[in-house]
Amino acid sequence: MPVFAKPGDTWEELVEKYTIYKFLIRRVELGIRDEAARELFMELQTGNISLDAIEEIICHCCYNGATVIYKLQEELAKCQ
Repeated sequence: MPVFAKPGDTWEELVEKYTIYKFLIRRVELGIRDEAARELFMELQTGNISLDAIEEIICHCCYNGATVIYKLQEELAKCQ
């Protein structure tokens, strides 16, 4: 089950979270900001968002989601 919403989140908070993650994922996809992939990876590591939730957002907002997954894999390799 995708981790995205926390108990008690309001509709406005959910929309704000989605928007933040959507644009972070788009920056990763397009290579707009070098640290965007690292930032997204840290959100994933801390449990603020799940890989399932990232994949769902990718399906709705990216043209080349494989790029995002590849860059997250690169971040994982740096940590090992």
